[in-house]
Amino acid sequence: MLALEIVILISLICVGILSLIAPEAIWQIQHYLDTEGGRPTRFFLIQQRITGAILIVAAVAAIIMLIVAPDEKHIYVPNDDEICICTGNDNSNCSCTSSNDETS
Repeated sequence: MLALEIVILISLICVGILSLIAPEAIWQIQHYLDTEGGRPTRFFLIQQRITGAILIVAAVAAIIMLIVAPDEKHIYVPNDDEICICTGNDNSNCSCTSSNDETS
């Protein structure tokens, strides 16, 4: 599963790079069938470059998180008074803390 997530994130990095380098190409892809001879506005080009930069940063951060912390910790709230941090896909290995700061 980790390999699939990394492949997806690498593809998002590629889209981000395309958005930074050639926002006109992104505009052509988005408007291929609904515009003939049109051009993107300057605002769209700037916005697309900003979106590409954000996409690259987020995807690289996600890849780093997957590599550094691959144990899949998640938060589980069994009731209003308890919060648990669990590892794995099931909730069998959890460390829980109640609102009274007691560990169970």
